[in-house]
Amino acid sequence: MAELNRQDMRERLGNVEQIREILLGPQIRTSEQRLDKLEAELVEMRQELRERLDEMQTSVSKEIQGVADSFEKKLKYLSLTTHDENTKLRQKVEQTSQKSYAVLETLNKTFSSRVAGLREDVVQAQEQFQTETHAIKTKIFEELEKCFSSLQDSKVSRVDLAEVLFELCIKVKGTEFVPDLKEAVENQLQADFLLPDQGNNAVPQSTPPSGIIGE
Repeated sequence: MAELNRQDMRERLGNVEQIREILLGPQIRTSEQRLDKLEAELVEMRQELRERLDEMQTSVSKEIQGVADSFEKKLKYLSLTTHDENTKLRQKVEQTSQKSYAVLETLNKTFSSRVAGLREDVVQAQEQFQTETHAIKTKIFEELEKCFSSLQDSKVSRVDLAEVLFELCIKVKGTEFVPDLKEAVENQLQADFLLPDQGNNAVPQSTPPSGIIGE
């Protein structure tokens, strides 16, 4: 069999193409149309899917950002609130401390002032008491000197002498001093004086006034 030249090959191939076109042409075109359609749909689906994914990503990103912003705001609010509350509590504690210190300082000053006043009153009362006591003693001794000077040459009984002393006490101190002095005078008279009873003509023994009442 002689070799086929190029022209024969082209003719035969052309015939094959024609035969294939006749046999498979419609199916091939249909398949190609379907493939083109599927490819177009695939491209469209990819585009739609990409758009949806982008939308979802954007939505999720916005939602996440919103949650993050809200959480950050809440944290800031809580931080500010806590700071404000701490500041208020600190201020209240400081105010309470200052008030307590002021009250204690006032009480301390008042107490110190009252104590100082009481001390002054006590000192003044002691000085006044000592002055009055000294004046009373001086007056008593002066009156006793006068009384016993006038009674040294007289006939006086214990009763008369006691009456004179009672009158002297009432004159100097008042009636509230009489009961205490009555007992003291009677004891002193029994110890230091030997005066005769009423009706006895003996002269009383002279005794210095300094032995009656000691300071």
